[in-house]
Amino acid sequence: MKNLLLRMVMPLCVISIFNVLLSPAHGQTTVNFDDASKWKPGSAAINSYAVDHVYEDGDFIATGGAAMRNTATTQDGFPGALGTYSWRLRDDKNVEWIATIKAGGVKDFSVDIRRWDGSPSPAFNLECSVNNGDDWHLVSAINNETLESNSGWKTFSGSVRHPGNNILIRLKATGTTERIMVDNFVWQSYAPSISDFEPSILQWHPGDAVTFTWNCSDVDKINIQFMSEDGWMNFDGLADVDAADGSVDFIVPYHLTENPVFKVRIVDAENPNIFAECDAITFTDNHFAGIHANLPHYPAQEATDVATDLLSSYVVGGQAHHTLRTIRIWFNEAIIKGTGTIEIYRITGETHELFWSAVIHDESVQIQNNLLSINVGSELMPMTEYRLVMLPGTFFDTAENPNTFSENITWVFATRNGDSTIAIADVFEASEIPAKLNQVVKLSGVVTHINGENGVYIQDDTEAWSAIYVQNSDIALSSATGDLIRVTGEVKQTGHAVYLNPIMEFSVVSGNNPVVPIDITLPFESKWQNMLVTIENVRSTGETNMMQRFKISDGSHEAWVCNAHLVNDPTTEIEFVSITGILVSEEDVLMLLPRSMHDFVSKTSLTGNINHVEFKAYLNPSHNQLHIKFTELIDWIAIYDITGKRVYHQKHPENEVLVSLDRWPGGTYLIKITTRAGQTAIQKVVKR
Repeated sequence: MKNLLLRMVMPLCVISIFNVLLSPAHGQTTVNFDDASKWKPGSAAINSYAVDHVYEDGDFIATGGAAMRNTATTQDGFPGALGTYSWRLRDDKNVEWIATIKAGGVKDFSVDIRRWDGSPSPAFNLECSVNNGDDWHLVSAINNETLESNSGWKTFSGSVRHPGNNILIRLKATGTTERIMVDNFVWQSYAPSISDFEPSILQWHPGDAVTFTWNCSDVDKINIQFMSEDGWMNFDGLADVDAADGSVDFIVPYHLTENPVFKVRIVDAENPNIFAECDAITFTDNHFAGIHANLPHYPAQEATDVATDLLSSYVVGGQAHHTLRTIRIWFNEAIIKGTGTIEIYRITGETHELFWSAVIHDESVQIQNNLLSINVGSELMPMTEYRLVMLPGTFFDTAENPNTFSENITWVFATRNGDSTIAIADVFEASEIPAKLNQVVKLSGVVTHINGENGVYIQDDTEAWSAIYVQNSDIALSSATGDLIRVTGEVKQTGHAVYLNPIMEFSVVSGNNPVVPIDITLPFESKWQNMLVTIENVRSTGETNMMQRFKISDGSHEAWVCNAHLVNDPTTEIEFVSITGILVSEEDVLMLLPRSMHDFVSKTSLTGNINHVEFKAYLNPSHNQLHIKFTELIDWIAIYDITGKRVYHQKHPENEVLVSLDRWPGGTYLIKITTRAGQTAIQKVVKR
């Protein structure tokens, strides 16, 4: 007969046990009950019912009942055994038959079962236990329904996935029952292990591409972790990795370099006691200012950067002066001078013209640990490509086995615009040549949020994925949201966040330059940190804490919102139209920081006087007009941009109004109407 496989997966049971103590794998084992010498009769003849007949085969033993040894004699049209013998369990509500796998653990198992006939229905539970019978977990019921109302042999399967000894599988009657027959017990041993875990390199630098490799047995998902002050932590993106892959690629993020040496391990995602560690990782902290995880390793040949696009700066009388005369190269390790020559060529088409050269011991060449500074004496031309060549013997590093750089080392680089002003994206999002910690830079951007008297967030008005915090009270007090400002200062870092401080130069270029926030969803991701963002269709859960925060949810994920800038404190469920704000990190928690009440828009509450009234507002792109239609007479209409600035405020004693948008930039706007009866309502529109 063709067997029907019914796969029933039971809950996984885990016992803490170190992988070094696991029993060796036994592979798949089948017990078919056909060896007469392995049957041991109990208190009655082997072909009579008893509760103490035994079949023992190596690590397997079956006993209990009342049960007996059954033959292959056909019954109800089907053989009584699939081979020579099987077990027959009595039609008694007290039957309990138990199979024990004494060693090697159990991954999966199956057993073939058939009924005597269908009247009454068989009534058994197929169960397992991993703690000597203290707890039992249901695999499948055995009855006419699961047997498909047929007396033929069926295969029932379960997943145990436990490495311990004495795994129990039982068939227990649950009431009035028909007899059943049991044959062909099959199981796979289970000894999860992880070995041969190693990264492709053991000396890491920010931006390095690393490949982890490993071997696993009986492991489905793995996490790759590093040791932190808070214990073992998962690497971002390296949790629940398919163990069968055997390898995974990884880009070393900046924040890992805060610890000079630490351990990395791979661990079974389901059992933290199954793991393997690699040799200790050594870091060289190059202090990239950019915090993006995919920092480029640029250029090659053991140096991390040729920062020609950044300013060579000095300060006289409190004023910053900038030149493009100095090239700075950060190496992975400290270097010392040799005896070679450095040459710089200007590239024009196919021509490489010698622009500058000096021996390494020239005063224009300075080395400080792993920083090589070259003052070329004359201005590098903007928007020009150069080739820098270091001849053999120019320098070597100070490692235990030093690199003597016995061949020419060459980099090709290009300067950018004339004053070498870098965009905010170059600092935050890691351009080809990111800014360095303590580097003096000049940048410009739109103020998206003023953080009290402490500083401002500015964002590139053309690049959605860039933002930076400027920590300076003078700028905070003299700027307004929407101002386009230009600042010069040093790149600093706190935790994982980059900011500018102190400010050497500052000016307001223009006002009313709103930045359109990007639309995001839960959960918050670090790539949006410091960005002006909008999240919609979430609700307050009503949960608050002492840190002036309340929790929101989209039904699947939760996040925190700072309510320090909100007049009201949502303590009950509120459905939001949208919340706009800066996504900040406080105590390693990503949190939305609304800038004012105008960032907090709900269907039921905005300024404490919003009633359940609705109106229609839609754009007519061909005429660049906003059409507002309301069921009652309107008193006032106010329109706010996404920074909270009121851009329109007029009295309109009608119930239908056209507003021209000709002078308004594209972006998100909030329309607030007040009726003569004192009702207030708000709606959002987006001008493209």
